[in-house]
Amino acid sequence: MVRPHHWSKNAIVLFGVLIAALYLHDISLIQNPEVVKNALLVFLASAMISSGNYILNDLIDMKYDLRHPKKKERLITRGGISKTEIIFWMAGLWTA
Repeated sequence: MVRPHHWSKNAIVLFGVLIAALYLHDISLIQNPEVVKNALLVFLASAMISSGNYILNDLIDMKYDLRHPKKKERLITRGGISKTEIIFWMAGLWTA
């Protein structure tokens, strides 16, 4: 439901630190523990937001996904989770 296998797409935010280090001609920036910690937190936040968005998309597309051979097996589409739980997960991920 949250599609962690898609989180690698959010790694693009980590390139911001590398680009900043190259622009500032200061490679030590990527060795700074505080910078690395913050970059990883941004990556995690981006992953949580995108996971909440995947859930919202599944909720909105549920009637169309029922006709799709693979998407009809998703937890939300097949009714394996209540709408209350779906909203809880979505809001929780966005809040996290």
